[in-house]
Amino acid sequence: MWDLFLPASSPVAIWVEVLSGDLDLGVELFKSNGAEYYARRGQGVAVAGPGGLLYTTGGSSDFYGLVIHNAPTPAAAIASTSGTRRTCR
Repeated sequence: MWDLFLPASSPVAIWVEVLSGDLDLGVELFKSNGAEYYARRGQGVAVAGPGGLLYTTGGSSDFYGLVIHNAPTPAAAIASTSGTRRTCR
């Protein structure tokens, strides 16, 4: 899980790429609502579609939780519209 600050109405694109193996990754974005927040899989404000691309326009300025979950979940690369690329293992 990663914490991301998203300004109001800013477009966000997050792409998850499988680096090796045959994985089925899920990607979700959860809004914090300014406090501790608990939710189940599928209850995020944005869920990635086929191909691991999550695209949304942020609602209000807030910290959001980016979650990559499994069925299973080893290595994935994450890239955002800002051009930042991170490799997670």
